[in-house]
Amino acid sequence: MVLVASFNIISTLIVTVTSKVHDIGILKSIGVPNASIRRLFTKLGMFIGSMGTFWGVVGGLALTYILRTYVEVPAEIYSIDHVPVDVQLSDMLAIVGAALFITYVATIYPAAKAANLQPVDALRYE
Repeated sequence: MVLVASFNIISTLIVTVTSKVHDIGILKSIGVPNASIRRLFTKLGMFIGSMGTFWGVVGGLALTYILRTYVEVPAEIYSIDHVPVDVQLSDMLAIVGAALFITYVATIYPAAKAANLQPVDALRYE
């Protein structure tokens, strides 16, 4: 699921870079270094990924609470009377860490593409 979301982050950032070509060209023409532009788009991608990760954790914890509290399984059919849900902090931290790492990797290409634009080419086609 996180890999699918990372493709959405990549496509969103590529569209943002494409729509902001003129603005990037202006920034580069006044002397903004490539590292700053790369950092800007990396931060944008990390913000998108962090919000997705945050709301995923909130939604997952809410779903586990609902499953523990309100969902009952017929004991006469199954050998259990509830849905076994066990949330481990170590598992959550590993998943959040992996999600943020994948998000960071997904931002590298669009940020590099934005930083490598030539100001002349960016400003030529308004």
